[in-house]
Amino acid sequence: MINPFANGSGQFTALANDRGRHSLRLLEFGIPASRGATSGPGSQAACADRVEHARPGARSASPRTATATAPH
Repeated sequence: MINPFANGSGQFTALANDRGRHSLRLLEFGIPASRGATSGPGSQAACADRVEHARPGARSASPRTATATAPH
């Protein structure tokens, strides 16, 4: 079986369930009734970025940057 995410082509969407958990989905497989689109259609990278930023505890700054700028 070929991994449809391997080459990054195609149209993707970011989905969320009723608990706010996000996932990435290739549009050719459709959108399940139990989920709603939060982003897309778009590239795999753009939709994956949306999913990553929607994760609980996601930060806009890297931990290294946050540590460097935190008061001591």
